[in-house]
Amino acid sequence: MVGEASVRAGPRLVEELERKVERLREARPDAIRPKVVKVIYTSLPLPGLVDVAKESGVWVLKATGDVVPLPQLS
Repeated sequence: MVGEASVRAGPRLVEELERKVERLREARPDAIRPKVVKVIYTSLPLPGLVDVAKESGVWVLKATGDVVPLPQLS
C-alpha cells in the first residue's frame, strides 16, 4: 500500500502519487510488489478527484467512508 494524506485533495495529487509509485519501482524494485494499492486519505475531495482516481485505480477515502471504493486487484 502506497498513499498520500492531504486536507484538500485534487486531481494533481493522483498524478503525484502515480509519479511517486513509479519512482519507487525504479529505485527499489525489491521493496515493492507487482500489485500495489494506491490510496489517498483526505478531508475535502476537490472537484475532478473522483473521476481521475477511478481512472487511475486509486482508492480515495475520508473519515466518514470511501469516496472512491477500493479497486479490485487482478
